[in-house]
Amino acid sequence: MKKINLICLLTLLIMVFSRCSDGNEAPPYTYNLKLKFENSSGKNLVNGLKYQQESGGYSYQVTDTYKLQVSSTDVSNQKEILYVEVENDQAEYLYFSYSTFDNVAPTITWKLVCPHIFGDNEEHVITSHWEEKKNTALCVKITCDNKDCQLTQDQGASAYKVLIPLP
Repeated sequence: MKKINLICLLTLLIMVFSRCSDGNEAPPYTYNLKLKFENSSGKNLVNGLKYQQESGGYSYQVTDTYKLQVSSTDVSNQKEILYVEVENDQAEYLYFSYSTFDNVAPTITWKLVCPHIFGDNEEHVITSHWEEKKNTALCVKITCDNKDCQLTQDQGASAYKVLIPLP
């Protein structure tokens, strides 16, 4: 009987310890983009967007007329709220944020209608391409309406800065 109890105990311990994390579990993956739209003369087209600060928060939600839809290769379409990053009391960047939990989404697409920025009521497609490296999502390419955009990330920054030139 003692031998059976010992075998059961060892089996139970093996089962418990085999479920322990070995440190290789993937964290939630975040995809943060700060988009600056400039016209041909270098004017930041995000400036002048109307926004309001969310109550008790640090986020600034766009109140100008816009439509935004986000889709990814790993989840169904979902509607999102458009935010801006504010510097010196002016909107400087559109701020897009997204997250997944199981794996890195290879492609995330934002479909944006914003007359203030684009000067029309047309849908503009911003697509980001991502790869996984050391349990983080790395942005490798951004396009706006199928045109490549300049992409940078400051050392230690959580968001990629994207410059999108518009005619």
